[in-house]
Amino acid sequence: RGSRMIEEASDELQCDMCEAVVRELHAEVYRHDIVAKNGEEGILDTVEAVCLAVVQNYTLTNDGDESTGYRMMPAPRLPSGQIDESKLNFGLLMRLKELCLHTTGTMAVSLSEAMYTAVRRKTPAATLARGFCFDQDEGLCRHFVDPDEDKWDSGVMPRVLERAKKKKELKKKK
Repeated sequence: RGSRMIEEASDELQCDMCEAVVRELHAEVYRHDIVAKNGEEGILDTVEAVCLAVVQNYTLTNDGDESTGYRMMPAPRLPSGQIDESKLNFGLLMRLKELCLHTTGTMAVSLSEAMYTAVRRKTPAATLARGFCFDQDEGLCRHFVDPDEDKWDSGVMPRVLERAKKKKELKKKK
């Protein structure tokens, strides 16, 4: 049943997962100074482990109606900042973990390369998430990108926007 959930994960859910993985990995890489200690290989080793941080900080919800699909939400917290375990659905957390492992498995190498470059350039997590996840060729959020939309390039890495526009121009010429 879990693998069916991955196969049927909506574009929005896959996009949410991509952004969560990038943000959590960015935090882990900085928190543990991974680039200085182990370089790009250290980041690659951390990619799959980042799912622990994702499961700790997010949850899935479908508001009780599986026909509406799942959405990622921040994990419910108590006023103390601790996770409110009474409001968690552990079956959905296992699905979240499975989706995270699937996602990181498909993008581990490209994400570690992008993360290494971003850390060396001191690129903020939000900018990296937009640039990586919304990449026209491979990004899990590419379904939501219209390169002709002026609003799209605000904050997104310029090379990603430029590549998207070139690709669209080439299609028009054919």
